[in-house]
Amino acid sequence: MTNNPREPVYSLTLFEAMDGLRAYDHGCLDSGIHDEILRVWVKERIAEGGDSAIIEAFKRHILAQDGYGQEDADDVDDWIEEFHMLKP
Repeated sequence: MTNNPREPVYSLTLFEAMDGLRAYDHGCLDSGIHDEILRVWVKERIAEGGDSAIIEAFKRHILAQDGYGQEDADDVDDWIEEFHMLKP
């Protein structure tokens, strides 16, 4: 946890944060995460790690979870674009 108001207060990995934001953005209001500070934090981590490398690793993370398939992984690109997850 941090005292910096610009840092999220969750103890989440990058992929857990991305999962939560993506779930909320796709309508899962009870299980998703709606936190714009966390969204900024995720965008910064994606940029720091190299956009394409992080996105591809996140897709592999999705595929490794039970109940998710290639369609879910392919949807990541649409989510990244629609919700402006890459820093300009």
